[in-house]
Amino acid sequence: MAWAPFLHAEFAEVEQRWSIIGLIVVLSVPVAGLMVAPRLLRGTVAEVDELLGERDMCFDAVVPDTVLPDGDGNTLCRKLRGAGFANRLSSLPKKCRGSGAVEPSRYDGRKFSVSTNTSLARRRILWSGLALATPLLGCNVILDEVARAPAQASTGNTARHRVFVTTDAGGSDKDDMQSLIHLLLYSDQLDIVGLGSSAAMLGSGRVAAIHSVIAAYEADRAKLLTHSAGYPTADFLRSIVHEGFPTRQPEAGFSRPTSSSRAIIAAAKSASPGSPLYLLTWGSHGDVAQALHDDPTIAPNIRLISSGVDGQDPNAHRYLLARWKGRIWWINGATSGRGIYAPPSGANTPDRFWPGPNARGHGTLGELFIACTQDLYGDFDGTQRVDGLKMGDSFSVLYLIDPGRNPDDPTGRGWGGSYVASEPRYWTDSRNRALAFGNYHGAKTVADHKSIFLADFAARFDRAQAAKAATTAPRFL
Repeated sequence: MAWAPFLHAEFAEVEQRWSIIGLIVVLSVPVAGLMVAPRLLRGTVAEVDELLGERDMCFDAVVPDTVLPDGDGNTLCRKLRGAGFANRLSSLPKKCRGSGAVEPSRYDGRKFSVSTNTSLARRRILWSGLALATPLLGCNVILDEVARAPAQASTGNTARHRVFVTTDAGGSDKDDMQSLIHLLLYSDQLDIVGLGSSAAMLGSGRVAAIHSVIAAYEADRAKLLTHSAGYPTADFLRSIVHEGFPTRQPEAGFSRPTSSSRAIIAAAKSASPGSPLYLLTWGSHGDVAQALHDDPTIAPNIRLISSGVDGQDPNAHRYLLARWKGRIWWINGATSGRGIYAPPSGANTPDRFWPGPNARGHGTLGELFIACTQDLYGDFDGTQRVDGLKMGDSFSVLYLIDPGRNPDDPTGRGWGGSYVASEPRYWTDSRNRALAFGNYHGAKTVADHKSIFLADFAARFDRAQAAKAATTAPRFL
């Protein structure tokens, strides 16, 4: 097993444990305050009542009518002792003897005063106030957490999203093959309803490439099922593979329907605004443009997350911008996905170090992934060979599988990046230079989560490596 997901799980367990301890502390503080506050308050009220009457009580008890004026400033207590009144003084309450709240004062020959020491009362009032405030603050914290919990539960990314992917897998760039492997390892978490080939460039967009990944998935599915029962059959996946438009669209941006564009329409019609169809375009926009042209009524039911912007099929992309921008929910990402592999310098250098320890030896899918990291761009003479993990289009999958993300809010933080709304229902890569890797705008919004989503991906390869060990129920003798 790869160490990264194990370490991530350990930290998650520690975090959960401390969360439980914190909850216990938060609950105990207001309870303790509610128990202590009434007692302190009762003591304070009694103290104040006592102070209001102690001056007269002490004066009447200590000073007899026969005490003569004493001009030498001797304390009253000393004078009374000298006059034979020590027994009466010693029998007074402790507070009247100078060590409590009331102390006898000097007799100046004209009047007798008793000074009150109110420090004890002040301390009691202070502690009572704190004790009363503590449960109020503690209860406020609890109520705040309770109020936020339902919102977090309702906006969390827990739904099994309906997904239709169009891909240019099969060409010289093998990154889409990597992304297909990534997608199928998470097919228990997503409701994949379509896989379409989209020819963005000459020699790409072949259904044979999609079928080759499904074949590898079929070889590992028995092991995957021991970890999750949600993995679809290979036959079902084969049944939803469709040929897309074989070339770029003409100047109008649309031309004739294809198997893929028809399948998009059918899937969108069975969706709804409340349960939308996510269209993930990893290559050409041609089939999406064709589907919207042929049946505009599907627009409210789809959410488009596209990569590559206009470089793959500029005519189809221009048509979507002119006709559908603002009318469909659309994340038009160009470079944020580069944060999956690119370094902060912005160099287009795939990750050469991650695949070996995390994919090699991890089932048929793992071996296929390794093969798809070799010579990514088909430089067969070896002079410009590039190896490594790339799968830059997988940001759209990460957007949907991130368990902490609110998928309704593209501006939020998450594995699949954060995007900026340029107009209603339309988001693009952030232009904030602090979030760019070189010329890859928004790449940092994905890269900030790289250690987490790659650890999670490694755990998925572990599923393909070995079946989950069977658990035995405990025996009671």
